[in-house]
Amino acid sequence: MAHFNGHITMDEQKIEEVLYKEHLVIAPFGWRVGAFLVDLLWVGFLAWDLNMRWLSALHLGQLLESYLSLRFLLLCVVVHGLYEMLLMGFLGTTIGKFVFHLRVVALRTWDKPPLSARLKRWLFKELFLFYPIALFSKDKFGRIFHDKHAKTLVIVTR
Repeated sequence: MAHFNGHITMDEQKIEEVLYKEHLVIAPFGWRVGAFLVDLLWVGFLAWDLNMRWLSALHLGQLLESYLSLRFLLLCVVVHGLYEMLLMGFLGTTIGKFVFHLRVVALRTWDKPPLSARLKRWLFKELFLFYPIALFSKDKFGRIFHDKHAKTLVIVTR
């Protein structure tokens, strides 16, 4: 990453160039939060159903029965990972991003992110639940910590 004019890196210059040439719009932070909350709602419903209906029906013993809230939290993390990996892999977007007309693109190809980038985004996003101050470390493209490390960008699709 070579520095130009003291502050702009080659990657930033290339991103600006592609955004300008292709008439792409960076997703506003409020829309991203809304999409995340819609996704979290779906994941919560799925995890709750798995927790109450399916895992309770298996009668896995007293140990798992006494920790319903912990089991629900762990299921939320696992279901969220599967939700992100599968929907982003097959459809290129999640339900929340679809509702808000957002799309995640890999900066290398400007298409759906590969599995490794989706995995990085998900892992770092799960860490935000425990370290929410990282949400305020945005760059000039509105990329949060997990997008910077996965080398992705969230854009508006319409």
